[in-house]
Amino acid sequence: MKCQTWRGNGGSLWNAFDGGDNYHGNVVHAFESAPAFTNQFSSLSGETTVIAHSLGNMVVCSAIQDHGFRPDRYFMLNAAVPAEAFDATQWNASTCLNPMLHEEWHDYPVFSWASLWYQLFGGSDARQDLTWIDRFADVPDRTALYNFYSTGDEVLSLFETPDANGVGTITVEGGTGGAMRHHSWQKQERFKGRFGVDAWLGNAGTSCMGWGLSNEGYWTDGELPMYDGSIGLGALYGIPARMSPYTAQQAANATQDQLMADPVFRHIPESILYRDNQTRAEVDELLAKGVPALSGPVESRAIDAIPSWNNEIWEHN
Repeated sequence: MKCQTWRGNGGSLWNAFDGGDNYHGNVVHAFESAPAFTNQFSSLSGETTVIAHSLGNMVVCSAIQDHGFRPDRYFMLNAAVPAEAFDATQWNASTCLNPMLHEEWHDYPVFSWASLWYQLFGGSDARQDLTWIDRFADVPDRTALYNFYSTGDEVLSLFETPDANGVGTITVEGGTGGAMRHHSWQKQERFKGRFGVDAWLGNAGTSCMGWGLSNEGYWTDGELPMYDGSIGLGALYGIPARMSPYTAQQAANATQDQLMADPVFRHIPESILYRDNQTRAEVDELLAKGVPALSGPVESRAIDAIPSWNNEIWEHN
């Protein structure tokens, strides 16, 4: 038996962009650890069986997907990995009942979300990879994959209670579910981009992209201002400006070019507005800190991309 340790509990509590002492920064560390993990375990002789728990599965999945690791068997235990990374059908954008959707965004068109911004890009633009959808799609074909999940796990289960109108999920705050640890994976996805808005330090939010609404941006000279009477100081220089957040209707009316140059969500980091040649590592960092998962974690469900007999309920209390 051989074990691998990695930096799974790092981060600075005071660095909001980094994700602080929480899941976001540790996802970055998982991607960073995958090459070393591959080097350590690819040299083993005979049949290889890998068992990973929680966020350790992000390390192993990246090793298999990105770095050529090919174990004979791979057991995922309570995997803290978005289900859509294996199967794009694990979430439904046609309804506001998705418990991963931040309630402030219920009325905004899906193409304006940070999670689906990638669809606006093509060709060689690296921003088309800014999605969790199918991030690990090849893993089930490269090993005998087993998913041990538990629908009742307090950390990784989803809080799905609808509001009084039967829409969405009641605001997920630090104490939702009775304690900070309850539904914490869901909280940290829903607080991406919300640092300083509704994510206090204990909620482990980030300032990067995510569900934060941008209040800065501009249109290029010659284009129509975003809305009447609100063109801002940029008009003095012939540049119609937008200096307050989009409304849902304005987002729906915006052109593809406008949303590419001036997305609805926070423009943090600013490089997302002009960097079309980001490396895989840079894209993965943005996934970790600024692109919310639209599905729950693998831990909470069976995955259709995995043979049904390899999905096993693992109940524990």
